[in-house]
Amino acid sequence: MNLITYHNTPAFAKDTVYHFVKMIQINWIRFTTILSSKIIRDAIIPPDSEDRANVLIIDDSMFERNRFKKRGSSLQKSMTRKT
Repeated sequence: MNLITYHNTPAFAKDTVYHFVKMIQINWIRFTTILSSKIIRDAIIPPDSEDRANVLIIDDSMFERNRFKKRGSSLQKSMTRKT
């Protein structure tokens, strides 16, 4: 929060974030692995009760969205297809 204007805006520009993300000196795979392991260890692993099973599902499947989806477009497509 900006204490002068009392607005909840970051103190840096959007270009700063893009520049930071594109830095090749940062090992992003290592960073995200360490971050996710800390989240798992601190937030997911502590069970609410002893009967609770710990399950972690990681879905790394890729999917394409080459155009926007309209609600009901799949229904219209399947109804017009002749089988």
